[in-house]
Amino acid sequence: MQPVEVPQRKGSNKAKRGAARARHHDSRSPSSSPERSTSRRRRRSAKRRRTGRERGSHRRHHEDSDSDWTTDGEVLCTGSRGSTHPRSISGGAMAGWRDIVMQGVFSSVAPSTLKSYSAAQERFVAFTWGARGGALRPPSQEEVLRYLAHLRALGRAPRTTRHDLAAVVITIRRSKTDQRGPKKSVWICGHSIVHWAGKYAASSGWGRHLGLEDCLRIHWMGVRGMLWDSLLPLLVRQARRLGPPDALVIQLGENDLGKREGPDLQRAMCSDLVKLQGLFPQTALIWSDLLQRQVWRGARCPKKVDGIRQRVARALRRHVEETGGRFVAHWDISYRIAPLFSPDGVHLSSWGQDIWLQDLRDGLLGWCQQ
Repeated sequence: MQPVEVPQRKGSNKAKRGAARARHHDSRSPSSSPERSTSRRRRRSAKRRRTGRERGSHRRHHEDSDSDWTTDGEVLCTGSRGSTHPRSISGGAMAGWRDIVMQGVFSSVAPSTLKSYSAAQERFVAFTWGARGGALRPPSQEEVLRYLAHLRALGRAPRTTRHDLAAVVITIRRSKTDQRGPKKSVWICGHSIVHWAGKYAASSGWGRHLGLEDCLRIHWMGVRGMLWDSLLPLLVRQARRLGPPDALVIQLGENDLGKREGPDLQRAMCSDLVKLQGLFPQTALIWSDLLQRQVWRGARCPKKVDGIRQRVARALRRHVEETGGRFVAHWDISYRIAPLFSPDGVHLSSWGQDIWLQDLRDGLLGWCQQ
């Protein structure tokens, strides 16, 4: 059926558009010549061949350039007026660009995939830590093969095995990309003081790693209202998931004061610290001193509770130093200085958190230098 042309004024834009639509309709109608269809298919085939050659050339260029990331080289830089000129780039800068590229690769993976990879990596770390008493970073080829044999013995499907292997590989690449040197793992465990200090550090100028990113990787493990008896179960769970840390900072015990007798609490704390050294013999213990408070919840005599705190703190400091640990004091945090505390008299204000974080950073820096 031929299109009906509507009379238009000569030379008008509407007439031109109508004529163009009519020509397009004729070209797509079944009455099109076979020669035209054959020519169109040839053009498409030629375009696909050119695209394939370009992709192959790009892939070869990427492989050649990827083999020499750490060497000096030149790149073309564009000037303000569109001119290009070569610029020398050092090997360190080229390696830094590789980190950026790898971060882009990880960010392109779907969150659900990363979540499943993280769960698979946790299972792998739990297997290696349970087998050898410590997680390997990165694991050896023998460890990976042993884990694959373990999955096969469990009767896992090949698809699940491939997924777990991909999770191990991608998490190893991520750890290598994140690390620009030998970094040590530090856990900071405790009650709400640790919980709020970690949030404050991450949202302020301190940073999550307290400005020690070059040598430390800090994990904040603060649990609000945490008591002393919850410490060992928490550390065992985290160790099975992450592997034992290089250093462990503990800020805990204040919530138990006034609820337990001083000598009983002191014996329990010293006994658990000995157990920790047996569970994690390669982990350095850093004890953060018991903090003063303006308000001791549930206590009839706050002065008596503070006296118990002082005696327990002295005993813990002596025990930690005798067993080769480190001690972090907080001499500048006093209950007499009201601005250091929040209105409840228990938690620290932003000023108090700054002092606490500075004391902790000094202790960690001294441990790193040692």
